[in-house]
Amino acid sequence: MIVILAILADLILGTPENFPDSLDLINFILEKEKNLIRKTLKTPTQVKIAGVILGIINTLLGYFIIKAFIGFFDFNKALQFVVKVHLAYMLISSGTLKKQALMIKSEMKKSTKRGRAMLSSFVERDTDKLSNSGIIKASIEDISKKSCEEVFAPILFLIFGDQFAYVYVVISLMDKNWYQDKEFCKYFGFFASKLNDILNIIPARLTSLILLLGGLVRFNTKRALKVTLRDYKNQDKPNIGWPQSTMAGLLGVQLGGGAFYDGIYIEKPYIGDDTRAVRAKDIDDSIKIIRRSMLSFLLVYSIGLLIYTLVR
Repeated sequence: MIVILAILADLILGTPENFPDSLDLINFILEKEKNLIRKTLKTPTQVKIAGVILGIINTLLGYFIIKAFIGFFDFNKALQFVVKVHLAYMLISSGTLKKQALMIKSEMKKSTKRGRAMLSSFVERDTDKLSNSGIIKASIEDISKKSCEEVFAPILFLIFGDQFAYVYVVISLMDKNWYQDKEFCKYFGFFASKLNDILNIIPARLTSLILLLGGLVRFNTKRALKVTLRDYKNQDKPNIGWPQSTMAGLLGVQLGGGAFYDGIYIEKPYIGDDTRAVRAKDIDDSIKIIRRSMLSFLLVYSIGLLIYTLVR
């Protein structure tokens, strides 16, 4: 029931502005840790060891602090249930992805330059040379990647309990905060990045399946399945290719290809078929697919929960 209510809350409410968010606190702590290591440790070996130690400590704290916080409300089961739902709701970010899509589209309408600037807030690649179609493709790639990392992976871990979902999110945020910092990526964030890759092995593949469910009737799921099985490996990170290839197949567009990173052009294979030019509406459709997929998952999960309750 907690998972169901958390999904519904995200679909209906999104993430309200100025709302207390535990993820902001986690990011604040990770940033302080990174700055401390930057100031105190000098050699790559020291930094790498610190990344492993802090990575393990943060992961364990993410589990035990949330478990203890929930346990604090044992005196009132109804209040404890509300706390669990709130914590779960904070981990699902389809509303944030929708807001991201609207911001990029809005700025791109004003000018390509403003669209590039807004996109740069969300992606690692250089955006200063992108055309409008490049902005659209990069937006869809980022949204489909985050459909796993910020929507379905947290939902799947929530099935086992809030504390397990927080462990996943802490590791995911360490990867984003530490590994994607250019100065620290090879050392401080190395352990968190590898751990994040391992944790996403199953969620990434299940995200593809859930996206296919969400695409039924309205989108071409047969084409999407073909593209997914063919192109999922056309990414440098082991899991990102699954949701990206499924999204490309559902939309009927081609993603991927080479891109600039820190001024250096890196050649990459394409994902999907170049059947038509991308359009701004594809950004909207990528969000619609994610939200339809959440509803599809909600239906399947609710039926499974009902059957489990009846036969138990």
